Amino acid sequence: MSDITNQIKRVETAAELTKRASMLGTKTAAINLGDETLALLKMFAVLCGQLEKETKLARKELSELKGLIGGSDEITE
Repeated sequence: MSDITNQIKRVETAAELTKRASMLGTKTAAINLGDETLALLKMFAVLCGQLEKETKLARKELSELKGLIGGSDEITE
């Protein structure tokens, strides 16, 4: 178990050295990642809006069809 703990400490030290050595690169990468993530979230928001509109239209059409065939016009969730 001691070997594992020592190796974890070595990895942590190496990671810290890497982080300090390339702080500017890391900052730029983090900013880019944030920008790309925000763009992806905006795409998902647009898609969710479109899906909501399509769902409402489908529910309306289903109600109309049920009315034509004499079924209940109430749609359950």
